[in-house]
Amino acid sequence: MSKIQYKVGNLIEALRDGEVEYLVHQCNCFCAMGAGIALQLAKRWPEVREADNRTARGDKNKMGTFGLVPVGHQKVVVNLYGQYGASASEIQTDYTSLREGLQRFNNLMWTIHEHRPVVGIPLIGAGLGGGDWGVISKIIEEELIGCDVRCFVLDEGDIPNEDWI
Repeated sequence: MSKIQYKVGNLIEALRDGEVEYLVHQCNCFCAMGAGIALQLAKRWPEVREADNRTARGDKNKMGTFGLVPVGHQKVVVNLYGQYGASASEIQTDYTSLREGLQRFNNLMWTIHEHRPVVGIPLIGAGLGGGDWGVISKIIEEELIGCDVRCFVLDEGDIPNEDWI
C-alpha cells in the first residue's frame, strides 16, 4: 500500500521540471479535453489531445484503460479512462474503471522500472469527475503500490485532512 504525499504546486510544471516522471489524469471516453487539467495539458502538450483523439470517441471499452503520451525525456502524461461522459450534472467517475486503470498502470510500472517511479496526480476523479476523494484516495493507495505518489494541489487549503478522508 502506498501513502499519498500531498504537495502545494503546479503539477504540469512538476512534470515539465522533472519532479515527477508520470502525470496521471482522468479522461472521459468522448475525447473532450475542454476543461480542468486535461485542457491545460492539451494546451501545454498538444500531443496529449492528439493521443486521446486517436482513440474511438464514445467507446465504453476504453473504461479502465490508459494511454501513455511521452512529452519529453522521461516525462509521460497518462490519459486514464476512469469516466465515461463529461456532464457536470452528475458524478462521472467510475470507481471500478479508475481502479482497473490504476492496476494496469501499476503493473506496467513493475515491468519497466527497477526503481519506484514518481507519479504526480491532481485530485484525480474528484474535480470535474465529481467522485469522492475519500474513496478515490484509498483506491490509489491500494493500487499504486510500486509508485511514489504525489498529489498536487494549488492551495494548502485543498490538502485533504484526516477528517475529510
